[in-house]
Amino acid sequence: MSERRTCTAAAVGSLARHPAASAQRSELLEQLTSMARAADSSYDLATIVLAIGHLGGDTRPWLTDPHAGVRSCAALAPDLAGDDTAEHVLVELERSPQAFSKSFGDLAPPLQPQFKSYQDLLAGLRAS
Repeated sequence: MSERRTCTAAAVGSLARHPAASAQRSELLEQLTSMARAADSSYDLATIVLAIGHLGGDTRPWLTDPHAGVRSCAALAPDLAGDDTAEHVLVELERSPQAFSKSFGDLAPPLQPQFKSYQDLLAGLRAS
Protein backbone atom coordinates (compact mmCIF):
# COMPACT_ATOMS: atom_id res chain seq x y z
CA MET A 1 0.00 0.00 0.00
CA SER A 2 1.34 3.39 -0.83
CA GLU A 3 2.12 6.06 1.73
CA ARG A 4 -0.45 8.23 0.00
CA ARG A 5 -3.21 5.64 0.54
CA THR A 6 -2.31 5.36 4.23
CA CYS A 7 -2.46 9.14 4.65
CA THR A 8 -5.76 9.15 2.80
CA ALA A 9 -7.17 6.52 5.15
CA ALA A 10 -6.14 8.57 8.17
CA ALA A 11 -7.70 11.72 6.70
CA VAL A 12 -10.91 9.89 5.80
CA GLY A 13 -11.14 8.55 9.35
CA SER A 14 -10.85 12.05 10.77
CA LEU A 15 -13.13 13.78 8.29
CA ALA A 16 -15.80 11.09 8.37
CA ARG A 17 -16.54 11.85 12.01
CA HIS A 18 -18.18 15.07 10.89
CA PRO A 19 -22.00 14.80 11.24
CA ALA A 20 -22.49 15.65 7.55
CA ALA A 21 -20.68 12.44 6.58
CA SER A 22 -22.84 10.09 8.65
CA ALA A 23 -24.70 8.77 5.59
CA GLN A 24 -21.42 7.52 4.09
CA ARG A 25 -19.92 5.92 7.23
CA SER A 26 -21.01 2.38 6.37
CA GLU A 27 -19.46 2.55 2.91
CA LEU A 28 -16.31 4.18 4.29
CA LEU A 29 -15.97 1.43 6.89
CA GLU A 30 -16.23 -1.21 4.17
CA GLN A 31 -13.52 0.53 2.15
CA LEU A 32 -11.23 0.96 5.14
CA THR A 33 -11.69 -2.67 6.19
CA SER A 34 -10.79 -3.76 2.68
CA MET A 35 -7.71 -1.52 2.80
CA ALA A 36 -6.76 -3.03 6.18
CA ARG A 37 -6.88 -6.53 4.72
CA ALA A 38 -4.57 -5.40 1.91
CA ALA A 39 -2.13 -3.45 4.11
CA ASP A 40 1.43 -4.50 3.50
CA SER A 41 2.99 -3.00 6.59
CA SER A 42 2.16 -2.76 10.27
CA TYR A 43 2.34 1.02 10.05
CA ASP A 44 -0.27 1.12 7.28
CA LEU A 45 -2.48 -1.33 9.14
CA ALA A 46 -2.24 0.58 12.43
CA THR A 47 -3.16 3.85 10.71
CA ILE A 48 -6.16 2.28 8.98
CA VAL A 49 -7.30 0.52 12.17
CA LEU A 50 -7.27 3.88 13.95
CA ALA A 51 -9.50 5.30 11.22
CA ILE A 52 -11.87 2.32 11.49
CA GLY A 53 -12.11 2.83 15.24
CA HIS A 54 -12.77 6.55 14.91
CA LEU A 55 -15.66 5.75 12.57
CA GLY A 56 -17.22 3.35 15.07
CA GLY A 57 -16.08 0.23 13.24
CA ASP A 58 -15.19 -3.01 15.00
CA THR A 59 -11.46 -3.18 15.68
CA ARG A 60 -11.65 -6.32 17.84
CA PRO A 61 -10.06 -8.54 15.14
CA TRP A 62 -6.83 -6.54 15.48
CA LEU A 63 -6.60 -6.74 19.29
CA THR A 64 -4.67 -9.99 18.87
CA ASP A 65 -2.45 -8.86 16.00
CA PRO A 66 1.17 -9.95 16.49
CA HIS A 67 2.32 -6.32 16.15
CA ALA A 68 2.11 -4.27 19.37
CA GLY A 69 1.42 -1.04 17.49
CA VAL A 70 -1.54 -2.52 15.63
CA ARG A 71 -2.98 -3.98 18.84
CA SER A 72 -2.63 -0.63 20.58
CA CYS A 73 -4.32 1.25 17.75
CA ALA A 74 -7.18 -1.26 17.75
CA ALA A 75 -7.63 -0.87 21.52
CA LEU A 76 -7.95 2.91 21.18
CA ALA A 77 -11.31 2.61 19.39
CA PRO A 78 -13.84 4.58 21.44
CA ASP A 79 -16.45 1.82 21.03
CA LEU A 80 -14.17 -0.63 22.85
CA ALA A 81 -14.36 1.28 26.14
CA GLY A 82 -15.05 -1.35 28.75
CA ASP A 83 -13.84 -4.24 26.57
CA ASP A 84 -11.58 -6.45 28.70
CA THR A 85 -9.16 -7.33 25.91
CA ALA A 86 -8.85 -3.71 24.78
CA GLU A 87 -8.27 -2.56 28.34
CA HIS A 88 -5.55 -5.18 28.79
CA VAL A 89 -3.81 -3.92 25.62
CA LEU A 90 -4.03 -0.32 26.88
CA VAL A 91 -2.62 -1.25 30.28
CA GLU A 92 0.31 -2.92 28.51
CA LEU A 93 0.75 0.21 26.40
CA GLU A 94 0.81 2.36 29.52
CA ARG A 95 3.46 0.11 31.08
CA SER A 96 5.72 0.47 28.07
CA PRO A 97 4.84 3.39 25.79
CA GLN A 98 8.32 3.16 24.25
CA ALA A 99 7.48 -0.32 22.95
CA PHE A 100 4.63 1.22 20.97
CA SER A 101 6.91 3.83 19.40
CA LYS A 102 9.71 1.34 18.76
CA SER A 103 7.30 -1.12 17.15
CA PHE A 104 7.18 1.13 14.07
CA GLY A 105 10.95 1.19 13.60
CA ASP A 106 12.18 4.36 11.95
CA LEU A 107 8.67 5.65 11.27
CA ALA A 108 6.90 7.89 13.75
CA PRO A 109 3.81 6.20 15.21
CA PRO A 110 0.49 7.17 13.66
CA LEU A 111 -0.42 10.62 14.96
CA GLN A 112 -3.90 9.88 16.29
CA PRO A 113 -2.73 8.23 19.58
CA GLN A 114 -1.00 11.47 20.51
CA PHE A 115 -4.36 13.20 20.88
CA LYS A 116 -5.99 13.74 24.24
CA SER A 117 -8.38 10.78 23.81
CA TYR A 118 -5.49 8.36 24.44
CA GLN A 119 -4.62 10.09 27.71
CA ASP A 120 -8.32 10.20 28.65
CA LEU A 121 -8.64 6.45 28.05
CA LEU A 122 -5.64 5.72 30.26
CA ALA A 123 -6.92 8.06 32.97
CA GLY A 124 -10.27 6.27 32.89
CA LEU A 125 -8.55 2.91 33.25
CA ARG A 126 -6.57 4.13 36.25
CA ALA A 127 -9.73 5.44 37.91
CA SER A 128 -11.60 2.15 37.58
